[in-house]
Amino acid sequence: MKKTKLAVFLLVAPFVLMSLIFFVVGIIKKTEVDNFLKTAEKVEARICDIDTYTVRGRKGRNKTSHKVYVDYIVDGIIYDHILLDSYNSSMSVGKKIVIYYNPEFPKQIKSGDTSGSTIMLVASAVTMVISVIISGVLIKKRLERKKLMTEGTAYTGRIINVRESVSYGKKPRYFYQADCEVINPITQERFVVSSEKVNDDIRVLVGMPIVVYMNNGDPPKHFADVESAMVRYEETRAGRYQLKR
Repeated sequence: MKKTKLAVFLLVAPFVLMSLIFFVVGIIKKTEVDNFLKTAEKVEARICDIDTYTVRGRKGRNKTSHKVYVDYIVDGIIYDHILLDSYNSSMSVGKKIVIYYNPEFPKQIKSGDTSGSTIMLVASAVTMVISVIISGVLIKKRLERKKLMTEGTAYTGRIINVRESVSYGKKPRYFYQADCEVINPITQERFVVSSEKVNDDIRVLVGMPIVVYMNNGDPPKHFADVESAMVRYEETRAGRYQLKR
């Protein structure tokens, strides 16, 4: 049941991937606009039409989008009903705005708005920060666990209960958490501690022994080694299977 590293990777990887996607798309959009504006010319245009339509988004939610069309004059030639590359809430039919056009191909126009690429770059930074925070929290937990296993006291306890919880998303995810009874052999003091939540169904471990590492100076700081308990269970089951054969 060596899945800890895989679980950490699966938790952090989507945020890192999203961050990279946002960053790449943001850079591409910004570079495209910047390169266009280097040789573009300004001209005043009039918004002649705004086409509002609905698209189906995630989870079946509808999203309203807009297409903006403008007309303008370049070198005495009228360019009518040309699609603009962006929309914002201040736009309305009949409003005059400044646009940028390609002198060689005047039908190629842009609003010069770089807010889309800025949003992408900000989203990239936010998702990267989230991934760093999650990684930091997980690394801290692993270091605390390692410290308990090397400096704490190892007690052999017993799993008395396993609790199941569900996280609902596109597909329900089930988590399992063991309640472990630990008795100090010297003081006979009894503790009931909980393990970390795991994805594997560990209900078969109820009643079985488990090693719990505890900080004697601060008993709430503990680590119940469910992973090793599950490995022992699987090894025992495999041994029984071999004997039966």
